[in-house]
Amino acid sequence: FAFLEAYARKDYLDLFPNYKNFDEASELEAELLDQELLNIIKTGQLNKITLGIPEFLSDNNYGFSYSNHNRPNNNIYAYLDPSQLPENFKLEQLTIRKLRNANIFAYSFEDNRILGSQKWSVYDCISFEKQLNQNYFVLSDGRWLKVDNRFYENIIAFMNNTLREEPCEEIYKNIDISDHAAMQNREEIFNKSVISIRPSCILFDKAKLKIGLGRKDKEFCDILDMIDNKHIRIIHCKPYKDSSSTNYLFSQAKFYCDAFIHDQNFLTEIRNYISESTCPEKDSYLNYIKELTAEINGSDYTVCLWLLHNKNEIAPSKMDIPLMAQYELMLMHHLLRNTCKFRDIIIRFIPVQKTNYIMKK
Repeated sequence: FAFLEAYARKDYLDLFPNYKNFDEASELEAELLDQELLNIIKTGQLNKITLGIPEFLSDNNYGFSYSNHNRPNNNIYAYLDPSQLPENFKLEQLTIRKLRNANIFAYSFEDNRILGSQKWSVYDCISFEKQLNQNYFVLSDGRWLKVDNRFYENIIAFMNNTLREEPCEEIYKNIDISDHAAMQNREEIFNKSVISIRPSCILFDKAKLKIGLGRKDKEFCDILDMIDNKHIRIIHCKPYKDSSSTNYLFSQAKFYCDAFIHDQNFLTEIRNYISESTCPEKDSYLNYIKELTAEINGSDYTVCLWLLHNKNEIAPSKMDIPLMAQYELMLMHHLLRNTCKFRDIIIRFIPVQKTNYIMKK
């Protein structure tokens, strides 16, 4: 009995808080949750799920298709969206088996073809969260996971009480990011538009910088913005789509901002990039950003996370972010605020004009 009591104890979570945060749902729980998922889809409550492949792919390089026919009658979508499910499935006949057996294929804009070998089960691409019998579950990468209650409560408390969300600034609202020639929605169009609106910003999107002795393929951020020569915002942008892409933004921000504080080679690369830029305020940036990491104070900088959402849809808020991405955001926030001592981490949802291009291939 002593062994069983010790085995059931949870005090190890205080020492190792990230251990065993997720358990596999039981077979019965998974069946009940699958039925909830089917009901959500069949009744058109598609705003309660997200759809995205369970890994990160660049929007600039890939579109997606629900078929791979030899003849040219495949619909190629610029991006994935739950609203496409009624277009590709007979909802009244939909089953979990059909979702598992159906695939989403990557389409290469460069090769101008569907990549038959690069595919994912539709079921594996659905993210859905549901409370069942006082437990919280997430469907992620085709698996139903039960979230540890204490872990879940910690994330929700962080999102409610610690993370700052601010509204989008008026001057950046409703920028059209559609590229009609390429039939894509491009984040880089947004970033360049911000520079046009506010020329004192510096565009770091597509920069090729080196961290340590690594490859010269890092960006630092998307936009650097100095406010009245007194403060700098480090802005990271990403379309708001699904857990994988949102996770990528948070991981990228954590990695680059930590390197900015601690990696001398990276700091030198950043300063050299600013020096070579055409920004009329570059000297002010160079005077503000010290040459040595020992002189860089995180409290002089604010990290901004800008998530671009379709202006024609209901605006999301921080609590709408999938739980798995909320967890990554919490880890990022803890490192950048508590260790790197950045002044603040602020999230904004930016409404943009998007076009869900569909072409036949």
